[in-house]
Amino acid sequence: MLLTQPQHKFSTVIRNYIIVSRLLLLCILLIGCRPKNKLSSEGLKVGEWKEQVNDSLTEIGEYKIISIANYDTIRHLGESWIEVRYRKSTPLLFYNSRSSNNISVRHGLWQLINSNGKVYEEKFWNLGLSDSSKYYNEDGSINFFEYDDYETDTSFYLTYKDNRLFKKAFYPPEDKNNQTEIYYPNNNLYISNCEVYFSGIYHSPKKSSNTINISSKTPLEINSISSSSNTLETNVTKNNLPYSLNKNDTLRLSLLYTPDPTSLILYDTITIQTSEKHVPPYKIYCSLHFAHLDYTNIEETHTLSLSKSKDKYLYISRLGSQTDAYLVNKNGFKKHYETNKEINKIDLSQLEIGNYNLTIISCNTGGGIILNITK
Repeated sequence: MLLTQPQHKFSTVIRNYIIVSRLLLLCILLIGCRPKNKLSSEGLKVGEWKEQVNDSLTEIGEYKIISIANYDTIRHLGESWIEVRYRKSTPLLFYNSRSSNNISVRHGLWQLINSNGKVYEEKFWNLGLSDSSKYYNEDGSINFFEYDDYETDTSFYLTYKDNRLFKKAFYPPEDKNNQTEIYYPNNNLYISNCEVYFSGIYHSPKKSSNTINISSKTPLEINSISSSSNTLETNVTKNNLPYSLNKNDTLRLSLLYTPDPTSLILYDTITIQTSEKHVPPYKIYCSLHFAHLDYTNIEETHTLSLSKSKDKYLYISRLGSQTDAYLVNKNGFKKHYETNKEINKIDLSQLEIGNYNLTIISCNTGGGIILNITK
């Protein structure tokens, strides 16, 4: 039987509706596509947005439109920031655009995604206020986490190493100028400092040392303490191990570094293994900054003698964003060294024995030195 004209039109509409509905459902299920990058009638960003940060990073999140009257405003800072009173804090309120008293603000989860589709950063917004941020490594593990506690007016900064909470840092409300740092806060061993800095001048009689206090929340034993390079000496030897720590005990661990200019290293790691089961070793990360010339002696040093066989290298610390060194001798030899590295390394084997005029120039400081190179 042939369909009449009205029935035919009706069946066509139904068929088209079913096709469109299935396509929309498939789109939502398979690729999660929903309308993005919308503007309100006032020209404000609203709803889900995808924003290109640069060639390799994209941000995805949601905008909401709220009234400035929702907040107790202290002052306006530029075109997109407002200092407000919120609970017991005075945070900054970020907004993207404004029309009269209405502002477009970020809300909920915002993700920063790299060109490989991996999440690099996550931010959680509460109607324009930044609640917390997470940063990830290439393998997807968390690297850094920061969050604000508006009830105590305190910001917390958590650093992760080896998939483990390494450091918790914060500025107490009663002393905003001094940061409190707690290493391995989720573990039993308390270590006063796990980021130790050593610095000094090669051939200086003054030794570089640090002392760290170690205690424990529960009784345990320290089974081993070792250096990754064996250049750091400690006052705890194999004869002292295992070392028992009760709850109220404190071990004063002394670290002594005697630098060797023939084998420069910039970092060392102290590893502490305890008797705790299923607990990875504790690590103390040491930065070693040693040179023949740095900002402490560059202006006062007028002569420097180095041996090609014993010293092997001349080390010059970076004295600014860039440090330039010029070598000239009486035979007409000229050499220019340019670096922005932390330590500039000059190979003495490439130079003849004798005296050189060494001129060091940087944006912060510099000096002129007679460099005597011996056999």
